Amino acid sequence: MGAESIVADGVSIAPGFPSKIITITDTNQGSIIFIDWIEPFLWEAAQVAAIDVPAHIGYNFFGKGLEWLWENLAEEVKDMAIQEGIDKAHDAHVPNVVVDEGSSIIEEDTGNVGEISDENFGTDL
Repeated sequence: MGAESIVADGVSIAPGFPSKIITITDTNQGSIIFIDWIEPFLWEAAQVAAIDVPAHIGYNFFGKGLEWLWENLAEEVKDMAIQEGIDKAHDAHVPNVVVDEGSSIIEEDTGNVGEISDENFGTDL
C-alpha cells in the first residue's frame, strides 16, 4: 500500500489533484512550461469554446436577429397599410407637437378626432 509516488522530478503528480512544481530542476523545465503556460492557455480556450461562443451566439440571435425580424415585420406592415389605403386617412391629420423653446404660438390640432369624445366616459365601470 502507498507504493504509488506522488512526486516525480520535482513536480507533484498525485492523481485527482492539479500538478504543482515543488522544486525547479534542470530536468523539469518541460513540466514548468506545460503547467505554467500551455495548460492555462488550453483551459482559456476551453472556456471560450464552451461558454463565450454560445453566449455570443445567443446574444447575436436575440439582439441582432430579432432586430432584423422587427425591421422586416415593420416593412410588411407598412406595405400592407399602403395597400389598404390607411396612409390616405392619416395624411390630413397633423399631430400636436412640442412648441419650440421661446415660442408662444401653440398650433391647434386639426386632425379628425370626431370619433373620440368624453361623453359617457367611465360609465361602464
